[in-house]
Amino acid sequence: MNGYADYMVEDEEFGERRERYQRKLIETLLERLENKYLTREKMYRKILATQREKFSLTGTINRIDVLDGVRENVKTSLLFGNYRRASWYLKTLERLCRKYL
Repeated sequence: MNGYADYMVEDEEFGERRERYQRKLIETLLERLENKYLTREKMYRKILATQREKFSLTGTINRIDVLDGVRENVKTSLLFGNYRRASWYLKTLERLCRKYL
């Protein structure tokens, strides 16, 4: 064998720890994003403010539905252990929140 095989780490605990930390990180970031943009009070304020603006209430409700759908995709991706997809949806959710809210 070459000397490279001596440095390979096949540690099952490492993989489990990595997955646990990835899950915890994404869940924490999602929680912070929800607290910053997606609280009930902020949603009510946005809907009420929209009624006075040039945008329609239906358009605002549709945008909020899109935000909720993307948020659910983050949670579903976490459920299936697809952390790359969860982080992609999380970044998409952040961009949509900044744009819509």
